[in-house]
Amino acid sequence: MYDQYFSFANGERDLPTQDVDGSPVRDLYEQLQQRTGNLSADDPNTDALTDLKDRTLKLRKYDTVSDNFQKTFGSEISSAYQELGLTPPDFSDLSRSEALEKITEFTKTLSENVEFKDRTPAHSRTMTLLAGFKDLSPALMSSEWIEPFNANTVEMGREHLKDIDMRALSERLFKLPENYTPPGSAPPTEGMGRVNPGDNAARAEIAD
Repeated sequence: MYDQYFSFANGERDLPTQDVDGSPVRDLYEQLQQRTGNLSADDPNTDALTDLKDRTLKLRKYDTVSDNFQKTFGSEISSAYQELGLTPPDFSDLSRSEALEKITEFTKTLSENVEFKDRTPAHSRTMTLLAGFKDLSPALMSSEWIEPFNANTVEMGREHLKDIDMRALSERLFKLPENYTPPGSAPPTEGMGRVNPGDNAARAEIAD
């Protein structure tokens, strides 16, 4: 299951153009639904599989999710790209692999040209947003994001973001200094974050 998920999430395989019966991503989601439905709440695999199921649903609805991401955060992300002299992406028009390339371009350019101590709040916030989008994080994107964009989506996205542990979300994909605290975020505490589907131990434990 994990190999199937990451082949699509990492852009190694193209996502199906339609979410129809028989598509590999939909089949994976239905397998995960069945697996999680058969687990008890205290089963040690429940959280990790439920987390993976949530991310797989966002792959199923990727066109909608990327459109909502762009409409919610596109303006501020574009400003951060322009600060670095980069052409801002429109994530709603990019394939999964193209989106990941644009994220890599931003993080690489930032790390090579801006000292950590000189990074602005806009840099830090954009890093966090890009990390959440790359990770298809349920923490960043609530369940409403799989529905077509409407007038409330931007506000829902921003309100949801206020409740996120920004440091934990940033750490998921970017190796940050231990004392890093994004602007407006509480200092780090023990036990933050959820099980990362990319964790090798978790993958081995739940492997088919």
